[in-house]
Amino acid sequence: MVQRSRGRGDVIPHSAELLKVLGDCRKRLIDASTEVRSFGAAYHSLSMVTTAIDALATFMTGHRDHFAIGGSIPPEGSRGMILAARANDDPNSD
Repeated sequence: MVQRSRGRGDVIPHSAELLKVLGDCRKRLIDASTEVRSFGAAYHSLSMVTTAIDALATFMTGHRDHFAIGGSIPPEGSRGMILAARANDDPNSD
């Protein structure tokens, strides 16, 4: 059985760097999707990964359109910043 450490929260470390890498990966996935058969298996696979990246960025920043607006750093007041502040207030929070 896997045990969860009580000291860990839902804040993703190094979020600015991770968002930059995810943004670069997302762009390459979109470029690759233009090179394969539309709505084929490869297209859908690329789309699923792009959607997962968007979901993670939404969790990290609180903005569903983070990459659409060209962001690479979580803006002030974002979900990630709120969670980080909450974690600093209560180190035992889950």
